[in-house]
Amino acid sequence: MVAALKQLASESQAHAAVQKDMVQELKQLTSDFKTQATLQTAMTEVLKSMHALMISVSAENKKQARCARLQTAWLHAEAGAFTITIMNEYSQLSTTTSTDCARGVLKSFMEGNGQYIDEKYLVREPNHYSLSEAQKNECRAAFRTALVNQIHVLTGSKPRLDEQDVGGVKRWAIYCGE
Repeated sequence: MVAALKQLASESQAHAAVQKDMVQELKQLTSDFKTQATLQTAMTEVLKSMHALMISVSAENKKQARCARLQTAWLHAEAGAFTITIMNEYSQLSTTTSTDCARGVLKSFMEGNGQYIDEKYLVREPNHYSLSEAQKNECRAAFRTALVNQIHVLTGSKPRLDEQDVGGVKRWAIYCGE
């Protein structure tokens, strides 16, 4: 009986050792799980940061490409230029090309702005000196359309026209097309 008790005590100690090992292994697994969860959280944060960085780099690349495209267009603004008539405050007319006007608009675009289109610019038939107000408005609209087309050809993207109320006066503004 003593031998049986010794064997039972020995087996009990063996089971206790196994239980102790199992508890230790369980603690290690719990610790590993917490470490893994911490690592997973850290990796998730790193991935979010990388995603934000990629979006930022992509936006910067688009901005630089847009700026390069606008600079190239500015350098070649005479391409697609058309004849315009400038009417001063005394309704006197002079003729030039749209190059300087297109460059002014492209410069505004490079600065991230739009630009108001001056009402003094017209596209009209040669030798058509006397214009009614309705004809002037048609000539202004023709100028805006021709300017949009010229900038579209130069930049590859069509700019947007927007009629705005500025202090009770209707004005047209042109904005960069993306």
